[in-house]
Amino acid sequence: MILSLARIIAVALAYWVNGAKSFYDLGKVLGHQSQWYVSFQRVDISDGVSQSINVNHYYKATSGWLLAEPIQYDWIKNVGLGVNLNYGSAYKGISLVLFINQD
Repeated sequence: MILSLARIIAVALAYWVNGAKSFYDLGKVLGHQSQWYVSFQRVDISDGVSQSINVNHYYKATSGWLLAEPIQYDWIKNVGLGVNLNYGSAYKGISLVLFINQD
C-alpha cells in the first residue's frame, strides 16, 4: 500500500528552456565596468507540473544592471539588480532580482 501511494504522490518535474540573452556595455560606473543584461525565455514544462498551473509553457523576461567585481573576492564575477517578469501561467507577475555571477 505504501509503495502505490508513493507512485501517486511522485510528480515528474522536467522542463526545456529556449531563449536569448544579451549584455550591453555601459562604461565605467564608480570605477567598475557596468553592463545592462537582457534575457527572454520560453519555458516548456512537463505534464506533472503543467496540470497544476493549467499551461504547458510560460514566458520569462529579465532585465538588470550589473557591476563587474565590486567586491574583491575571487569567486564574485559581478553583482547587480534587476526585474523578472513571468507571463502566461498562474504564476504571472514581476519580481525584484539580485544578480550574483550572472553569465
